[in-house]
Amino acid sequence: MDKSIDYRHWGIPLSRRFRSLKLWFVIRMYGIDGLQKYIREHVRLAKKMETLLKADAKFEIVNEVIMGLVCFRMKGDDELNQTLLTKLNASGRIHMVPASLGDRFVIRFCVCAENATDKDIEIAYEIIAQAAQHVLNDSVKAVIAEEDEEAVALEEMVADLNIEETPDKNSANADTGHRMERQLSKEEILAQKQNESLAKKRYLSARPPPLVFAPETKCTDPDCSSPILVSS
Repeated sequence: MDKSIDYRHWGIPLSRRFRSLKLWFVIRMYGIDGLQKYIREHVRLAKKMETLLKADAKFEIVNEVIMGLVCFRMKGDDELNQTLLTKLNASGRIHMVPASLGDRFVIRFCVCAENATDKDIEIAYEIIAQAAQHVLNDSVKAVIAEEDEEAVALEEMVADLNIEETPDKNSANADTGHRMERQLSKEEILAQKQNESLAKKRYLSARPPPLVFAPETKCTDPDCSSPILVSS
């Protein structure tokens, strides 16, 4: 009895994919020494990126760079780093992926290009640094704008309170002041008139009667040196 042919057994890996074929072609193309040189060059470029990022106060390295991978982040919260990564990938000039390391959002920079050079690393760093500076500037502007809005809102609240309270108080104080001035002026006028009338009465009552000499009378003084004063 003939059996059906299972074509998977005709393949080299039988039931598995022939992944080793890719490695075989790579080794055939580069050789062992070529592969070692290739990997070491990428490690050196990754170290160069690490040095550039460490020299910049805006960034921090969050892993030990062993191979061609650099995990870094901006000094700040995770939201700031997410904004930076989104801005970098949206620029189309560089592409990186995120990761979570110690519950912190980090950005992964990996040297993958076969013909990458020092110039490429420097350009990549400049792109990252410029994007980070723009993100910081935008965040500062946002904070300033928010503070300005809060200050304006506070000033408007204070102005509303002054409009509601101060004019009534001022008008009441002004009306009270005018009434007091009018009252005081009437009282002063009456007092002045009373003082004037009293002063006249006192003057008239205190004034002595006029004195005249009476020459017709005889001197009672034997010497006649002091005539007698008689009222008229």
